[in-house]
Amino acid sequence: MQEGSSWNDPSGDPCKNITCTRDSNGELVKKESFEACNIDCPTGWEYIISKDPHTCCGKCVQTACVVDDVLYKPGI
Repeated sequence: MQEGSSWNDPSGDPCKNITCTRDSNGELVKKESFEACNIDCPTGWEYIISKDPHTCCGKCVQTACVVDDVLYKPGI
């Protein structure tokens, strides 16, 4: 384990990362961190969870058009 190195969690959680760092005593320790996904999408967009098991966050996908603050869904 080398200070500053990072890797994905061995359990397979794509949102969890591990970093080798020093604690307050100067000893090398593993520090876990979690990626926070932004699920807030603008009007006319919808958050879609990723189907890829190696990708942590989904993405915003446009589902409607917004014209003068009115939503227009496709085909309507």
